[in-house]
Amino acid sequence: MNSQDLNLRLEVAKRLVLAKHYDEALEHFLWLWQASRDLPGWGGARLSFLLSDTSRLAKLHEPARKAFFSIMDKLEAGFESGQVPQSLDWREWSSMCGSFGEDERKIAWYEKERDADGRLFAAQASDLEASHVIDDLFTQLVEMERAEDALRLIGDPIARAEELISSYKIFNKFILSMNAETREVGVPSYRRQLTKSIGQLYGALLVTGNQDMATATADLLLQTLDTPSSRLALVRHGSKISQQVLPEFVLWLDQAEAAGAKVAAERWKLKRLAKKSGALDSE
Repeated sequence: MNSQDLNLRLEVAKRLVLAKHYDEALEHFLWLWQASRDLPGWGGARLSFLLSDTSRLAKLHEPARKAFFSIMDKLEAGFESGQVPQSLDWREWSSMCGSFGEDERKIAWYEKERDADGRLFAAQASDLEASHVIDDLFTQLVEMERAEDALRLIGDPIARAEELISSYKIFNKFILSMNAETREVGVPSYRRQLTKSIGQLYGALLVTGNQDMATATADLLLQTLDTPSSRLALVRHGSKISQQVLPEFVLWLDQAEAAGAKVAAERWKLKRLAKKSGALDSE
């Protein structure tokens, strides 16, 4: 089959996997990976659905695993030491690491490239492409319970929060100038990214004992985006990362609920965490 219809080729590839025709499926997935690289509208699907389907094949078929790991290896080999990786190359490699269970590779790369202070691209940290890499690695380090390294990576936490907010304002202004359909998708997406990034920064500061800077970071978010979603993000990430239950968490949930947000799940998590912490304290 030589159709240039990507959706059709993807459907055929998935059916071939179900039929256990793995070699044929791999040919389609490799074609799709290259053909979709620069196509508008395929960026998100390519690094999510397509990689998810490909990783399932890789678990069943060793040649598929080798083929896509080879692509991963080539991307990583193209990252020049000390230079910010090209945006698409980094997003591909990072997404592949996640899909193929290789997140440790990102951390190994960071440990190889960081300077004596634990930073990357210190002179270019506010550059858009550098910022994307740093945000990605920051999230990975936090998720691996390496908050101290995550904070070393970004340097000044308050300055970092201000940079994130500045970028949000610029992108938000740009998105608001687009058509209604783009605004409907773009505005919530950028807001979610901002609240997640600053929520994780807030949690990392809490778990490392930097309460004053954590409070200042939360204040910056709420001054910029005074919404229930901001408060929920601060509670969600702050409690998960720090494993603490703080009075401000309860206050923020009350405020979010008063504004119409559903907060029952977060209240339940806080109660569970408080019970767990109490049990640990009594041992």
